[in-house]
Amino acid sequence: MILTRRLALLSAAILTLSASSAIAQTPPVAAKCDTSSASPPMPVVGACDQLINSKRVSGAALGDALRARGYAYIRNKNYAFAKQDYDQAIKLNPNDIAAYGLRGVTFATMKRYDEAIADYTLVIQKMPANHAAINMRGKAYLEKGLNKPALQDFEQAIKLQPNNSEYQMNKTRALLRNIKDNQDELKKHGVTPTPLPQKQ
Repeated sequence: MILTRRLALLSAAILTLSASSAIAQTPPVAAKCDTSSASPPMPVVGACDQLINSKRVSGAALGDALRARGYAYIRNKNYAFAKQDYDQAIKLNPNDIAAYGLRGVTFATMKRYDEAIADYTLVIQKMPANHAAINMRGKAYLEKGLNKPALQDFEQAIKLQPNNSEYQMNKTRALLRNIKDNQDELKKHGVTPTPLPQKQ
């Protein structure tokens, strides 16, 4: 559920801002090989396999098919296959921002946070207003225990999308983790943190 929301948010933010799909210009099988498909993932994988193996597509259309199949693989929890498709899409077009963003999601799901952060950073460099990628990078930082850069990312994402409750919640998580870390550090040095006064 969380992964599906994460994917939907990131893909919508990336794909909306990237060029229109080249697959849309190819016939029927292509309609089933689409990142926005609500179909179960394995039929999408099958349609994309058929399209990719047909050799009818190349260039941007092939990259779109690889991204669509990778997205279906993620939805089916086949992360290694998803990563391979995103790697191939990036090899075809090193400027494929959507492939970097979706590969970042794949890396984060595989708990490979350094690589996820690197991919999200590439997306953010090309699309500084991509609040979804900024939020996702913040989550990867938080998973690594890097609260300060996580908090900075969540604050930036909130500036871009002030009413986004997920971003607000992530910022709160980072703040709470920061407080706990500071209390633990004080205890290491023999200082007992003074509890906050209770409201009456």
